[in-house]
Amino acid sequence: PNIKKIFDIIFVLIQIAPFANVSAITASQKQLFDEGIYYYNYNSGTCNQLTDYIGNGPAEGLAFPNVTSVPDLVTNIDNYIVKIRPNSPFVGMGNQFVAAGQKYKVNPALVVALAYKEEGLGTADNFTTKSSHDSFGTTGITGFKNDTYGFAIFDSFEASIDPVTKYVSDSFVLSTGAYYSINIYQMMTHYTPDGVEAATQLTLEVMHKILDPIVSNSNASTNIDQTLSDIQSNCGSSSSSGSSSSGSGGVSYSGTANGFSLTGPNAMAHFYQGDTRWASKPYGSWTIKANGCGITSVAMVVDTLKNLNYTPDYYATKYGSYDTQGGSSWSLFPAVAKDSGLKEENLDKNLASAADYIRTGGLVIISVRAGAFTTGGHLMVIRAIDASGNFYLANPGAWTNANSTETTGYSASYLINQGALYNLFGFKK
Repeated sequence: PNIKKIFDIIFVLIQIAPFANVSAITASQKQLFDEGIYYYNYNSGTCNQLTDYIGNGPAEGLAFPNVTSVPDLVTNIDNYIVKIRPNSPFVGMGNQFVAAGQKYKVNPALVVALAYKEEGLGTADNFTTKSSHDSFGTTGITGFKNDTYGFAIFDSFEASIDPVTKYVSDSFVLSTGAYYSINIYQMMTHYTPDGVEAATQLTLEVMHKILDPIVSNSNASTNIDQTLSDIQSNCGSSSSSGSSSSGSGGVSYSGTANGFSLTGPNAMAHFYQGDTRWASKPYGSWTIKANGCGITSVAMVVDTLKNLNYTPDYYATKYGSYDTQGGSSWSLFPAVAKDSGLKEENLDKNLASAADYIRTGGLVIISVRAGAFTTGGHLMVIRAIDASGNFYLANPGAWTNANSTETTGYSASYLINQGALYNLFGFKK
C-alpha cells in the first residue's frame, strides 16, 4: 500500500527493547490475535468461550475502543508518549489522537503505535522525519505532496495526525478499504511487509499499555469485554488455541476455523433451493428454486441456531409475502428473527462485524450483486471464518455443487470486489 518498510533492523530492535518481558504475549495468545480473536469470557471457568463484543470495538482491535472514559484515554496516551519518548514532538497531543480516532472510528492507540513503530514517535534522526514531519512512513495521501523519497509532507507533526488516521480508516478499517483487515496481524502484512511478527507484537504491546487500564471490563460478573491482561492473569496461556473445544451453540472454536461445518458433528442445517423435495413449492408468486435463495438461507440460519427441524418450504409458506420480483425483501430478516427469538442486525458491508457474529456462535446472511457468485443478485450464508480471516459459505444455489463456493475460503477483499458484496445481516441467539 505504498507504505515505508521499517527502515533499519537496528532501529527495530531499539524500539522493541523497552518492552522485553513486559506484557509479552505467549505464542498461543499471539495465535489468537492472528485469528482475529481479542477477548475471552473466563467467568465460565473454561477460558475458552468467546464473549459477545460490547461497545464500539475491541481494545486491541482497529476500531475505536469501548473505554470507561474518553478523557482518561487522552491522559493515557499523553502519559505513554512522555514516558516512552519524552523528546517526542507528539508529547501533549493525546487529545488530537483521540479526536481523530473518534472522527474516523479508528483506535487512536493504534495510530500512536504506528508512529512509534515507524519513526520512534517522531524522534528518529533521519531526513524524512525532520523535513516532512512524517512519523508514519506514508505515501499517496490525498491532498498532500510527497518529499524526494516519496513520503507525505505535513506542515507539522500535529498536522499529520488527522490525515494519517483517516488514511488508516480508509485503507484498513472500513470494509471498502483496499487493505481491509480484521485484526492487527492482518493489517501488518500490508502495512509492514518486512518484520510482520515483530511489528505486530510491538503494536499490540503499545496498545495494551494505553488501553488495558481503561477498557470497559470493571464488571467481571457479566460478559463485558476482557483484555489481554485479563487473559494472562486469569487464564494464563489459553488452552483452546491450536485445539478444538466446544463454545456457545455447539460451535467449535479451534486454531484453524470458527463456525459451522457442512457435514460432521458440528454441521449446520444445510439446504439447497433446488432440492427436489421443495424446489417447485411456491414462494410468493415464484418457486423456491427460482427465487428462494433468501428463504432457503433463512431456513439454514434459523434451524441451525434454534434446532427446529423445519425445511425451506415451511418458511416459504409462512413468509411468502416477503417475496418480490427481485428476491426476498430485506424486511424478511428482522421479521423471522423476531418470530424465532433470535437477535438480528443489519451489518451493512461490515465484514469485521460479520466475523464477530461467526466467532460468537452466530451466522450471517450475505447479499451480493452481479459478480463472481451471480449474474443478478443472490443471498447466501457465511458459516465460518478461518485463521487467515477467510470466510466460508453455505450457498443455497449450489444444488449440484458444480462450483466450489462452499469449500473455498474467500478473503474479505474478494467478497467485496469480485463477490460484489451488497449487504450483511447477522443472526445469533
